[in-house]
Amino acid sequence: QPHPDPLRWDTRFAAIAWRLHPTAAIAAFKTRAGSPRLTARARQQAIVALGFVDDAQAAQAMADLTQARLEDVASQAGWWMAYRRTNLWRAYPVDGWTAAVPAVTAAGLPEMLEQRTTVVDATAPIDRRIDAAIAMARTRAGGLFLIQLAADRGLDSALRDAVGSVIFASADRGVRTAAAGYFRRPGDELPMSITDAAGRNGDPARGQQRYQAASCGTCHRLGGAGGEVGPDLTEIHRKFERVSLIDAIVNPTAAIATGYDAELFVSRQQGPNLGMLLSDGATITIRDDYGRTIVLPRDDLAARVPLKSSLMPDALTLALTDQDVADIAAYLLQVPR
Repeated sequence: QPHPDPLRWDTRFAAIAWRLHPTAAIAAFKTRAGSPRLTARARQQAIVALGFVDDAQAAQAMADLTQARLEDVASQAGWWMAYRRTNLWRAYPVDGWTAAVPAVTAAGLPEMLEQRTTVVDATAPIDRRIDAAIAMARTRAGGLFLIQLAADRGLDSALRDAVGSVIFASADRGVRTAAAGYFRRPGDELPMSITDAAGRNGDPARGQQRYQAASCGTCHRLGGAGGEVGPDLTEIHRKFERVSLIDAIVNPTAAIATGYDAELFVSRQQGPNLGMLLSDGATITIRDDYGRTIVLPRDDLAARVPLKSSLMPDALTLALTDQDVADIAAYLLQVPR
């Protein structure tokens, strides 16, 4: 019998509950997901379990978690809400939830442009410039503007160092991912070794758990389910052998699939958008990192910046271990049934 307090479940029972995700466990999943007493991975496991429960109470529980004080919980719950509101939970009403997907037009754009002017003003006191840059880094639009400035070499080292401690804590995964090409992560973490990951035996069952926990299906389709921001992975076993697939997970920027090059599109009216070009002419059509199709008049485009990184987060950004990567590769390389 499980412990009546869900925060005291042992790891084996928590894994069984995750796999079965019964409706009777919705309240327990919510409690575990929002608890600072559990590890980040245990909270993530509970959030993923909620994400697979086809029930209005699960949708409401996830909506409530988008308001959690723990940033990792609020961010992950927001991604699940944005994803599930297009499929499994489409018909369920929820209270107290604002879509995690940001508006196409950046909120507070005039104020953001004023902050950007301060950041690039070499005559302004450096403390004032740093304060403005940090304020920008806390929002999606501001973070993307800072990435544009960094790409154009418009940020000196003091500003880049100050921003790095904030931009990688952004609740927006697209900002964190794109920033990796221009800012140094706090602690200057070393990249994961492909050799270390390839040297571990992968477990497909664990890989399925990690694939779902990392929200890979938000961007990738697998077996007919998932998003369309990244390549379809259903036939990935026909295209990659094991070490090459591990390399692609660890270093997604090293070999970006044709048609998936990321760019920053800065609109005068809407602000910055992150995505991939679909068509180019009198109007420019892009698919952004949330899977939306956005059409911009060419004469409204203030800047277009090819990014150094893929839209796919690397293993470090996804908080994956060597073993996680080996497990995910084993899961993806199974022949679909």
